[in-house]
Amino acid sequence: MFEGTGANPGFEFEVLLASNSAVQVLDHRGTTSGTIFIGAVDQYSQRSVAGSTNGGDPDYFYDFYVPLSVFGEAITPTTQLRMSGITITSAQSGFTGTISDVGGVNFQSYGYNAPDAWRALLGVFQPTSLTQIRSSGIAPAPSAAPVVNGPINANSTSISGTSTEIPGTVVDVLLNGASICGGAGQLTCPTVSANGTWTLSGIPSTLLTPGSTVTARVTAPGKTISPLSNAVTVTTGICTTPAPRITGTRQSNPRNILFTTDLSGRQQVKVYTISGTTRSQQPVHEEIFTLNQGSSGEINYGTANNTNYIITTTPIDANGNPTGCESINSNQLCRTTGGNSTVNSQLVNITGATYDGTAFTTTPTNVPTNLTSLTVTVSGAGPANVTGTGTIVLYRNGNQTGATATIAGSSPYTLTIANLTTPLAPGDILSVRSTFGDGCGLTSAPSNFVTVRPTLTAPVINAPDCGFVTTLSGTSTNPIGTTIQFYTGGTAGNRTGALVTQNDGTTPLTATVTSTGVWVADFTSTTAGGIAAGTPISARAVSAGNISSVNSNIVTATPGPEGVLTVNPITAGATTITGTAPASAAGAQITLYIEGTPYPTPVFISGTTWGVEGISPLDLFAGATVTATFTPPNGCESRQSESVIVTCSPPAAAFTLSPTTTEVCGGNTTSFTLSGSEYGIIYRLIVNNQESGNSVVGTGGPITLVSGPFTNLTSANITQTVNYRARSLDGTACDAISANTATVTVRPQPATTGLTLTPIGAQPVCGTGSVSYSLTGSNPAYVYQLVNQVTGDVVGAPVPGSTGAIVLNSGPITTFTTIGLRVSFPGEGACGVTILDQGEIFIAGPTVNNAVFSNNAKVCVGSGNRINVATEDNSNYTYRIYRRLGPTFNPSGDQFIGSFTGNGDVRSLPTPTLNTEGEVVFYATVSGGGCNNLVLVNTATIIVTNETLQANAGEDQRICGTSSVVLNANDVGPDAGTWTQIEGPTVPITSPNDPNATITG
Repeated sequence: MFEGTGANPGFEFEVLLASNSAVQVLDHRGTTSGTIFIGAVDQYSQRSVAGSTNGGDPDYFYDFYVPLSVFGEAITPTTQLRMSGITITSAQSGFTGTISDVGGVNFQSYGYNAPDAWRALLGVFQPTSLTQIRSSGIAPAPSAAPVVNGPINANSTSISGTSTEIPGTVVDVLLNGASICGGAGQLTCPTVSANGTWTLSGIPSTLLTPGSTVTARVTAPGKTISPLSNAVTVTTGICTTPAPRITGTRQSNPRNILFTTDLSGRQQVKVYTISGTTRSQQPVHEEIFTLNQGSSGEINYGTANNTNYIITTTPIDANGNPTGCESINSNQLCRTTGGNSTVNSQLVNITGATYDGTAFTTTPTNVPTNLTSLTVTVSGAGPANVTGTGTIVLYRNGNQTGATATIAGSSPYTLTIANLTTPLAPGDILSVRSTFGDGCGLTSAPSNFVTVRPTLTAPVINAPDCGFVTTLSGTSTNPIGTTIQFYTGGTAGNRTGALVTQNDGTTPLTATVTSTGVWVADFTSTTAGGIAAGTPISARAVSAGNISSVNSNIVTATPGPEGVLTVNPITAGATTITGTAPASAAGAQITLYIEGTPYPTPVFISGTTWGVEGISPLDLFAGATVTATFTPPNGCESRQSESVIVTCSPPAAAFTLSPTTTEVCGGNTTSFTLSGSEYGIIYRLIVNNQESGNSVVGTGGPITLVSGPFTNLTSANITQTVNYRARSLDGTACDAISANTATVTVRPQPATTGLTLTPIGAQPVCGTGSVSYSLTGSNPAYVYQLVNQVTGDVVGAPVPGSTGAIVLNSGPITTFTTIGLRVSFPGEGACGVTILDQGEIFIAGPTVNNAVFSNNAKVCVGSGNRINVATEDNSNYTYRIYRRLGPTFNPSGDQFIGSFTGNGDVRSLPTPTLNTEGEVVFYATVSGGGCNNLVLVNTATIIVTNETLQANAGEDQRICGTSSVVLNANDVGPDAGTWTQIEGPTVPITSPNDPNATITG
């Protein structure tokens, strides 16, 4: 799946939002694609304005959907799906339109190649059903399988590899399918480093045996466990612990061997006897040393004459336990009669290698199977009393081969890789020794080791675009995570060329092979920002534990034409774009780009003028970026023109502005009527060239604009000029400033600085209680009052300012109230300013705004009624109902009806018989929470009458599409009126004696 090579790598359906026309479903399962559903964009999509304004213009959220039924049985709620969201810049399929983005990946890193991005994304997308999305969401993607470096030799004490997961990801290493790290008593599992490598160190030298299989797996944060890595089989190899080198015997005590070691740290040195190539089973002596690399030591080897000796070394820990394997044999010491000895103490090193026609002069650690030769240095004299020319001999896995070189002339020497019984194979470990014959003591200690590694396959580079190269893409058959490096001026198939580096001049510019074998490189981080057209470019594959590949195919970008187009200014909604072209564009194809997308409309050219006609006005929105290129017949596109930003078409600003009043007090606002407006255009007042008040969206007709506070801190009237701004939000903000103005006379306003109102903070009161505030910093020229911001009314009498503190009272408070401060000039209608949010007052006990009402507004003389009170759910609150007997509320003197406690419901009590015509007022009080006999704000008034009331059924009502309606008759007294149906289908009437009965049907 997703192995297609064309524009569609395997998608079956496409749901497309053409934002200005429709929502469509396209079926791509056949040899040709077809549309199987078209839905209205208003029904199947919505656009929401986002809170952000990235780029300086509004951002939007788009949502769209289609019914599942349009897919037939091809997609059901349990069908496993893999999906990709993309953005295209025209209302057409993602396979034929120009894709500007692929969601879920860095599209730029794939060279803006959608199939490459899709293969990488969908390669890790877990198939998920709609049912899963609804219940648990999309399942996490599996981690990418790591890579285990090979070869791995028996007795190795470390295993390494690479991973493309984030640094810190834990790597589980397995031997023959079982974990060897992370468990009780096991080594700690390694983690992925910042450069993508990992190493498990400290493996016991006896654990890895020939034929064993090593694999690995990872679990990255937020992902599931990966598949197993590649499997590496452990090969025989040899121990690569550096062998010590015997340098002679102590002159004063010939039984003591002198040696040097390249192993640093605590180590156990053993002395063995050797006959021919057979070493004794047990050492004749052993000692523990702590030495640095290159240090010397001394060990006793016994007293036997005519005996040959070698030594080995093994790294150990503080407890004497091996931490690595025992080295191969050192050079030989031959002891003869009389205590004389012979030893070849020459120091032999491999310092270079040649392969693929290239000589590498740095000391190698890895070489390929097609190794041509090794460069060897030899220092020090050969064995004493031995004449003749020495020979350098190649050893493979500790065994002598037929590859030799004569030690003649000065070092270094070239050892040609020839006369091998079998070709070199990955995992072979090579070393060299010098020898002066077959006798005892004539062969040196081994050199440093070089491991034969596999050679990676050369990658393939796709042909670049014309002109300056900023990106390249290609493929590789090497494992995921393999690094691709780039060279200029090289030749395909060899190792020539200059390494391409980043702008620091040393760090290689690289790409990484993805799970689909695709890689993409971005060259903008080089010093030049890319590679000049005409420069030969090749690539090599590189990874740890392998030999880098030879150069890939060579690619060269064809230079683009000289000269660029120009684009003339563009206004939003235009249908034609024009510009000028250089002489080099003669006969060329001109391509127009809108927001980076090539526009398919044909281009006309007349002399040096070019143009595009028939563009949809919706495509050229304000803020869009437009560029153009030309492509001569050779197919190389020119550089982009200088971009032109589409300017908006300014809205009309010819409407007239009329103030509702021509005079306003400083510190206050006023409103203006705009004689007309355009739908969707935003209008705002401008006072003396400064925007003022809130914006209002046009309706297509007259609108009202309210200014912000006018300011006049002088002692005389001033005149301020007001006009307005019209703004279009089609793309970027586009304004038109009206030349039509209005003038307003602004009267002086009092100063409001230096005032302090206390107490500060929210103040508690019982319902209908009040709070007194102290004001300091007042001015005797002004008067001060508090403002109830709930009602907008001033409370209390005006208090003149004073050099000392003045007291202002809030008046009765019946609900949570925010208090403002009004500062005015003295006198009726004088100008003043309100300072908002100066204090807060809250009800500390029971509320007093509860509903109080009677069952009926009118009753006949001699009848009774019921008084209802909405109570709070608090049994500590006691409600009492009274009949008012005088003009004011007087619980101690008014008629007490009864009481009850609060339970959160509406509770009621019956009234006495009402025998006197006229209005009767009932009220309630509440006590509790530290507050007593608070009179509720609302009352119930009942009209007591002997008049016969005429029933009125109210206005006719016409209904459609509803199941019930509330009637609206006049109240003629309790149970005095009755609803009767006159005609039509019979319908039930709920509570037929209720003036507001409900009929259903």
